[in-house]
Amino acid sequence: LKQVDYNRIYSFSNIIAIDCNNFSNENSLLSIRQNSESIDISFHSETPCYIYFNIYDICGKLISIKHISSESGFNTFTFNTSSFSPGIYFFAASSEKIFFTSKFLISK
Repeated sequence: LKQVDYNRIYSFSNIIAIDCNNFSNENSLLSIRQNSESIDISFHSETPCYIYFNIYDICGKLISIKHISSESGFNTFTFNTSSFSPGIYFFAASSEKIFFTSKFLISK
């Protein structure tokens, strides 16, 4: 990464390597893929644990709840959003060691 200051002096950041195959619960990889009628959630868990997934509307009303008993390794599941009204929603995932939030839009 090249950083250029206002006085046009520049410096380069050190190069680092990241191993994307070894994530722990503290650095959980969680991805959300939105389809037309569902949301696919994928994540990696180093150890089995319980994860709570909630969806809230823009006003903070709890719309959907899922409690997942994850296995070691790669996990995936689907939220059905076909009955959701168009609008902005918030997704929250939590376990003993992580808390993750994201927002998504439903448009029809």
